[in-house]
Amino acid sequence: MKKAIIFGTGISGRSAAELLLKHGVAVSVYCPEGADSTAAVALKESGAVILDGDPVKAAKIFVSQACGDSVAYLSPGIPVSSPEADICRKAGIAITGELETGARFLSSKIIAISGSKGKSSIVKLIADALSMNGRKALPCANYGIALTEIAGMQFKPDTAVAECSSFQLETMGNIFKPETAAILNLYPDHLDRHGTMENYRNIKLAMFRNMEPDKLVLLPAPSEDPYGLLESYRKIYGRDAITFGRGADAQWRWRAGAVENRDGSFRASIGRSYFDHEVHGPAAAAACAILHNEGLSKDAIERAFARYEPLPHRMQFVGIIDGTRFVNDSKSTSFSSLAAAVRMSAPPVYLIAGGRLKGKIEIDVKEIVTFGVKKVYLIGECMDEMSLAWGAELPVERCGTLDKAVSAAHMDASNGGTILLSPGAASFDQFKDYTQRGDTFTNLVRKLKTKRG
Repeated sequence: MKKAIIFGTGISGRSAAELLLKHGVAVSVYCPEGADSTAAVALKESGAVILDGDPVKAAKIFVSQACGDSVAYLSPGIPVSSPEADICRKAGIAITGELETGARFLSSKIIAISGSKGKSSIVKLIADALSMNGRKALPCANYGIALTEIAGMQFKPDTAVAECSSFQLETMGNIFKPETAAILNLYPDHLDRHGTMENYRNIKLAMFRNMEPDKLVLLPAPSEDPYGLLESYRKIYGRDAITFGRGADAQWRWRAGAVENRDGSFRASIGRSYFDHEVHGPAAAAACAILHNEGLSKDAIERAFARYEPLPHRMQFVGIIDGTRFVNDSKSTSFSSLAAAVRMSAPPVYLIAGGRLKGKIEIDVKEIVTFGVKKVYLIGECMDEMSLAWGAELPVERCGTLDKAVSAAHMDASNGGTILLSPGAASFDQFKDYTQRGDTFTNLVRKLKTKRG
């Protein structure tokens, strides 16, 4: 690789630029914030050429100067169908991204985790468990440190536990090669970008493309696999995978309080942990299979589950006011994650939902009513759509903003219930990201506590 253009100056793009510069690549960076931004100035000082203004113009400038060994790096937020990517592709320039570029310069073992929900929690659990047992392990890619940043470290970890989003897998080629990989689940998500469930599924399955046949591949058991991951994997790769889940067809199975394998050689107690629930239980079974494969003892695995601390904004307990629990699940940006959050909450549930839709409303309102939702408080751009979809079956209040929703839910809530922020939608209509949305919710709850004395 002699020349590269980096589209995007977020964590992924910046670390990729620094890595390639370190390896003698001539790097151009398209900086949407402008040539005088903090990111642009820092990259320019490192030796990058800064291109700003229009990304299509930047792509044309790069193409005019490119040589035979050039690449275009797309940060995860930029689709492979974008105009700038199309210009580079038509000029014969290879499209790449974080997973490929990081793996090119990384000798560490890679454990790859993908899925529609619960990825970050499992990545953290696996990295924590390995670290507790003397391994040098780091969570990376979509959660934790960028894979390109790890690749640039002087002292690299023994194991990189990589959360692989569909956005990152879009640019995967022939270099990213996990030793172990799992897809935890598949539900409708990011269809505004990927179009169809079939395309979304196939992007996820690309994660296994470069793996050797004898390496550990984990997929949901058929009884919990509505979109045919296992069947498609068999057709594409001509081999089988290890299955996990809750049913008898799973080779690694979660049952309340424990995970066991089919032949009875392994059984670990995970009772009272964050994962001991029908929502996270199957993913816990996959994690046990991976950690067992890594040589950890049953006792070591049990300790890892017992000591696990949940990530912020993922079913995060905020506090209790007048007997009502407040739970921050701002990371929920899909209806599958919203449904999971409702199932994990103590009823009656007063649900705060809404924001910017990422696709169709892919949930039957009867499902959330069954699991104890008493009323929904809507915020954001999709208030009208969600109100139309759910209003006939469930009391709905159109609040508009998060502060009004928290106040209204607090007025209605009864002792012993749960006020749950689980939006089921993106945050970008009213917030910078889901973190800001969750922090705002937490601060609003704290203000309520202060008022109550």
